[in-house]
Amino acid sequence: MILVFTGVVKVIKNLPYVYLSPSLITSMTLIHTFGTILFLLGVLAHLAALIFRVNRPLVKSIFTGEVNLDYIRDRHTHWYEELAKDQGEVKSEGGDEIKEKIECEVKEEKEEETAVADRPAGENLTKEGDQMTMVLKVKGMSCQHCVMSVTKALGQLEGIKNVQVDLAKGEVRFDNTKEIASDRIEKAITDAGYEVVQG
Repeated sequence: MILVFTGVVKVIKNLPYVYLSPSLITSMTLIHTFGTILFLLGVLAHLAALIFRVNRPLVKSIFTGEVNLDYIRDRHTHWYEELAKDQGEVKSEGGDEIKEKIECEVKEEKEEETAVADRPAGENLTKEGDQMTMVLKVKGMSCQHCVMSVTKALGQLEGIKNVQVDLAKGEVRFDNTKEIASDRIEKAITDAGYEVVQG
């Protein structure tokens, strides 16, 4: 909106019989210039996010407008659950098969959450297919930025899936599909600026 408003002022000043004060023109020009620079930096920053392997599935999405279902499940669990709730609106490759898959996976995730809630933090749960669900107590998380930071840090470890952060409980829950060592997981969280509480 800033770019549009200042751009309109810059156009109007060139119309015949229109007089604008030099200070207003200078101000609008500076704001327009800095706004353009910030806008371009924002675009570049978003494109730079594609450098990280976990974000690379979005390259195709930029051109097609469609997001891979596996990416949504792994990186945006809340969105994934919303898709399951709005089953009638889920339109993707496979149609009804995808819808049924979402329903089954969300049901399984909710059953796992119930089982995890009854166990102490930090305890591993063995799942079918040698997949392990872990819950860690993490200190220092207070907002959605913290959620994104921890999710991103763990998502960069190959084999960590379905990261879910509970700010109220100060817990991070995820599937450790390749049995990554606890010290590597804790280091990823620590490097992101948070503290794993032993318990």
